[in-house]
Amino acid sequence: MTFARLATALAFGALAASPAAADAYNPARLGMSDIGHVRRVCAEVVGLPTDGTHYAACVQSLSASLRDLERGAAVREARAACLRQGLAPDTAALAECELDSARSAGGPIAAVDSAPRPRGGSYFSVPPAEGRRRGQLACAALGFDPAGEAFAACAANLQAALSRQSMP
Repeated sequence: MTFARLATALAFGALAASPAAADAYNPARLGMSDIGHVRRVCAEVVGLPTDGTHYAACVQSLSASLRDLERGAAVREARAACLRQGLAPDTAALAECELDSARSAGGPIAAVDSAPRPRGGSYFSVPPAEGRRRGQLACAALGFDPAGEAFAACAANLQAALSRQSMP
């Protein structure tokens, strides 16, 4: 077992040992609404029990994906606002405005309230194709556009995180 895998297992083990720790686990420092939604998606859409390392890996992966989605949206909105102010493209002034605006935005992403429910029961009792489908549903439930590259990255990162937890 590598050092990184051991450290992850220890961190997730502490999380699994305490339901209160699971409620406090917020690796990407999302807003309370967003982290609550991520937790519900991992439990209800993906079908993971909330007291295990797979759940913690799911929360970690989806939190990071959601944070990346929020940052991308903030940068796009900042660029549009700066261009509306009359700043010229490819200038230092535009870049500075974009960074300042994106840094101050940081609001929560609108999450889908009614996430699709998975077929079957636990994530561990479904065929691999259904597990992958649940990963895709999880990313869609967080607001990722299935036609976008960020959606594919979200689903692939979640699948990889869950697979790493299943390795001996």
